[in-house]
Amino acid sequence: MRSFSKNISNKLDPAIAKVLIDLAEITAKHALPFLVVGAVARDIVFGALYDIPTTRATLDVDLGLRINTWDDFECVVNDLVNLKSYQKDRKQIQRLNSSGIIIDIIPFGPLENPAGSISWPPSFDMVMKTAGFDEALRTAIDVRISNDPEVLVKVSMPAALAVMKLCAWKDDYPKRKKDALDLRYLLTKYISAGNDVRLYSSDEDLLAEHLDYDLASARLLGRDVQDICTPAMRSTMLGILAEELSNNSALRLLGDMMNYDEPSAESVFQLLKQFQRGIEENRNQ
Repeated sequence: MRSFSKNISNKLDPAIAKVLIDLAEITAKHALPFLVVGAVARDIVFGALYDIPTTRATLDVDLGLRINTWDDFECVVNDLVNLKSYQKDRKQIQRLNSSGIIIDIIPFGPLENPAGSISWPPSFDMVMKTAGFDEALRTAIDVRISNDPEVLVKVSMPAALAVMKLCAWKDDYPKRKKDALDLRYLLTKYISAGNDVRLYSSDEDLLAEHLDYDLASARLLGRDVQDICTPAMRSTMLGILAEELSNNSALRLLGDMMNYDEPSAESVFQLLKQFQRGIEENRNQ
């Protein structure tokens, strides 16, 4: 696992940093892996590590917690509540609140049934999708968010975020336009997050295609999604993209990815095509 030595403690909102420090201490006590996902992970990777402006400020913290039993989840939540600065949400079982911060803790792992889905006790009629969380944990990086105390947390990388964003958009359409917009951000900014040098080394074949920066970025992200995905997840991703980009598609994903000042739907369509091609191409030939 790679570990970033760069200190980003002074780049995080103090309230968000406190949440992550508390979670790190509690999950370490119970020997339960957790990772940062969602907008905070995006802001850490792009904003804090690469100084790339992000699109939406957020005070929401999304976390993945790999557990074996529901008792594990209760232990973590109860320990947070015992700190007195966290309160359980009355309506959403996965949610806590702390000083204006909304914290969503999504369990995943062995209790998924079927894979990629959890059903919440006690009635098990509330279902939540967890597609991409295993890929995110497996490829997460360790980032130091605090020097005193010294705290490292696992942060989801952009390829895994792209998997989660696309699957979440699909599973909860039409309620998740923000996931489509976040996917658009990942597609266009990925090359600037330390990936531009690949055009002159491992991925130099893209130069021969004369792709512009945004399209090359989308293609690189697609290639890295392919690298982290299981065959089943790769098939899922390609299935969503094939449906959305087909000739008779209603272009729902494209529409949700467009900004109000978007000059051309064609540019967004081509981004998705390059992303699709990166996931499906066989580079071992």
